[in-house]
Amino acid sequence: MTEEVIGRPRMPAVGVPQREFAGIVAQHGMLLLALAVLAWPLGGLAGGLCHWDCLWYEQIATRGYGVAPRTDAADLGQAAWAFFPLYPLLLRAVMDASGLGAHAAGVAINAALFPVLVALAAAYLRQRCGADRADRAFRIAMLMVLPTGLWFRLPYTECLYAVLLLGCVMALARGWCLGAALLAAALCLTRPTGVI
Repeated sequence: MTEEVIGRPRMPAVGVPQREFAGIVAQHGMLLLALAVLAWPLGGLAGGLCHWDCLWYEQIATRGYGVAPRTDAADLGQAAWAFFPLYPLLLRAVMDASGLGAHAAGVAINAALFPVLVALAAAYLRQRCGADRADRAFRIAMLMVLPTGLWFRLPYTECLYAVLLLGCVMALARGWCLGAALLAAALCLTRPTGVI
């Protein structure tokens, strides 16, 4: 008898073949290199990719959450409270462990997480849709080069959130409730949408 999870048969554990993961990492490396060339006039990869919310995450990672909102004219009333703590904590841990600056540590985090995200998505799609080798290669290539993939390479929470979310969904599909609960808790510490 097959156990069911949420009205469906439990998904078997299927990983990504080592060779396929090596291809994902190689493609990601080439795309990061291209991005670095494009970002060179903007201060390099780390400096060119860090704008807007990235600066808030860096502030939290280096100085913590401020008690009062900002009072200068450019940022009047803004505060870091809107940003959830998991990514800044991870950023601080990478900064302390590696000696990298905040910009570079943020890029390094997402450079490491993005291939994991693509591998998880490839494994999930293989389980849900099945696929021959050409379909898998096409899906992986699309995940790597879609314009929205840029957000997964910026020092923002999107990549961490997507890895945690996909991991949570896959854990639920396998009936690993404790793992799914822990990943869901991490989602709640990453972005406001994690609470939903």
